[in-house]
Amino acid sequence: MELAASSRGRAAGFRWGCPHRTMAAMKGASKRGKRTLDFFHYVTSVGWLGVGFCQLALNVIALTSEDPSLRHAAHAITHIFDRALLIALGTGSLVSGALLGLKTKWGLVRYWWVLAKLVLTVAALVFGGVWMGGWIGEAVTRSSVPTGLSDPAYLALRDQLMAGSISTVLTLVFMTFLSVFKPWGRTWFRRDNRPFARGSPVAVPVETPSGRRA
Repeated sequence: MELAASSRGRAAGFRWGCPHRTMAAMKGASKRGKRTLDFFHYVTSVGWLGVGFCQLALNVIALTSEDPSLRHAAHAITHIFDRALLIALGTGSLVSGALLGLKTKWGLVRYWWVLAKLVLTVAALVFGGVWMGGWIGEAVTRSSVPTGLSDPAYLALRDQLMAGSISTVLTLVFMTFLSVFKPWGRTWFRRDNRPFARGSPVAVPVETPSGRRA
């Protein structure tokens, strides 16, 4: 009898214990996934900002240097950063940030700071990949000629690159501010489609003596 009761107890414990262990394992996997996304988002975002500062420094060198070879080298290194790092880091920051928003309470359009950061990220990627990338490539070509300083088009390119680099760095710094301070509260796009919260009153139809439901 005792053996049978013990077996039934173990079986009951097994039946009732498995779901709890499964839920705990799922929660642990979810936390590990979020930490991985956090790590990837931090690395790509900080790397993106770092490359932006490097490009700004190189554009300052190209703007102020009297040495044609140094100007050309600065543009060439900026071009390498743009093609090899800037787009990859920006895309990684965008994708990891969007996944974090979907996996957490912040969402993508529930809070103003998240929505603003999403719009700025896409704008910075498009501006950096299309306009800045084209300007940098043209600057590399024009600075290869020793008489570049006498070329009005090259001088205009340098000014455009300088203004673009400053705008990019300020945008990335502002996005960092949004991530840290999370200002402005909720947006109008909030949708609360969740079922009744646990413990909240639920309306149950009750039939009255006349046969109608109240």
